[in-house]
Amino acid sequence: MPKLLQITFQKPPSSESDSDDDEGSLLLQRANKISTFPGLIWKIWIANHESNTFGGTYLFQDEASAKHYLASPIPDDIRHLPSFKTEIFDVEEEFSAITHAPLERPSPAATSS
Repeated sequence: MPKLLQITFQKPPSSESDSDDDEGSLLLQRANKISTFPGLIWKIWIANHESNTFGGTYLFQDEASAKHYLASPIPDDIRHLPSFKTEIFDVEEEFSAITHAPLERPSPAATSS
């Protein structure tokens, strides 16, 4: 059964030496690493720039995959933040299908174009 993982955190204020280019490069590296994580179907990146809150909503093929992701080193750089929150949810597949939720992994042909 697919599981939804929600992660949110507030970023500390940026220092003067931080640049958008550096952050963009780091996020691109993170996205590439996350995209190959076993059991991940997709991730939606979320941001509220007014409250400085960021995170993601992840769909995993099962709970074991979601828990494996949380235990992996990928979230290590944000795990220490006091605002770091995670929650795993069941997916109500029947109702989600009615409202067009993308519950299946895209085929390789669809992602390589």
